[in-house]
Amino acid sequence: MLTKSVVVFSGSKAGHDPEFMQHAKELGYLLAEEKILLVYGGGSLGLMGAVSNAAKERGGEIKAIIPKKIVELVGRNFNSEIPIEVVDDIHTRKQRMYEAADAAIALPGGFGTLDEMFEFAAWCQLGLHAKPKPLCALNTAGFFNPIKILMMDMVRQGLMDYRTRDLLQFATSPQHTLERIERAIRIQNALAFATAKAAATTTKVAAAR
Repeated sequence: MLTKSVVVFSGSKAGHDPEFMQHAKELGYLLAEEKILLVYGGGSLGLMGAVSNAAKERGGEIKAIIPKKIVELVGRNFNSEIPIEVVDDIHTRKQRMYEAADAAIALPGGFGTLDEMFEFAAWCQLGLHAKPKPLCALNTAGFFNPIKILMMDMVRQGLMDYRTRDLLQFATSPQHTLERIERAIRIQNALAFATAKAAATTTKVAAAR
């Protein structure tokens, strides 16, 4: 696969619907099987813990990034077998997670999960990532349906265009999520190649004049 690393945003709680945990585990297994590095927030509980534990169970490569404040609050309540990078604050944590991944996946979660998902999308919109990076929400049990409706209303109200809306994709299963990300990276690579080729041709023509 072209996708070599993925940051996963997810909740530290399991939620009531058992499909949340099921999809989190399936995603962890898939990332390990496809040899895709899992970058995540380092927690061992809830959906966050389910993804990392599943990836570890299948021999996957994992990178956890945690701010010092959280370490102080919860103590060493992390899997000691997973490499952990401790950073100064939550802002540095998010930046390091974004930088370490080719793409992002959002699972169901609370304020922190939504904050990371929307900030990642905003970085895409503003061109702040070093390269274009796909973002896909795993819409388990329709969890993200209200956000899909909200985004469509933003378009209808003239606050967002369709191109911006499409920076956040949605998938129905872990496998579908990886397929959407892989397709997006293939398209981005093709566009980058075409742009570079066109620029080289323009330069060659200009030099010949």
